[in-house]
Amino acid sequence: MLHYINTSNAKHFSIAEMHMQEEFAHDIQLRHATGVTKESQLWDPMIESSSSWFCRMMESCDELERIVLIYLVVESCADSVYQKTAGVFENDDACGHFNTHLNLDESHSQLGTSLLEGLSSQHYGELAKIQHKGWQVLEQLFARFATLVKGEGA
Repeated sequence: MLHYINTSNAKHFSIAEMHMQEEFAHDIQLRHATGVTKESQLWDPMIESSSSWFCRMMESCDELERIVLIYLVVESCADSVYQKTAGVFENDDACGHFNTHLNLDESHSQLGTSLLEGLSSQHYGELAKIQHKGWQVLEQLFARFATLVKGEGA
């Protein structure tokens, strides 16, 4: 949502708008499928701070950096996560959410790549740095998920 709101370039905006329309309310659908309410969901300071980092980047980065973080980090990660976890939720009420993402997210990770064509090697180098930071934050986030799932450190 912040990517959509903070986009000023018309070409970027049309991609961000399409992406937002496809993603809208998926969190609500998942909450309904799992029975988790805002009141009952787990709050964890490490998850909160990692998630907040991405929100802060959507407010402070330029458009190309946001494209890298959203499409080449978050959506690329989603490709992998949903492929690897789809079978786990096969007979679960959350199956619809996971199937939707399995079908959508593969194309989502490619959405912004055309907007990154023709940049200077220096610019690509700077974008690679923000991409690396994004992956580091996601790695910490998933390490925390694993710790919580194992029942360690809740």
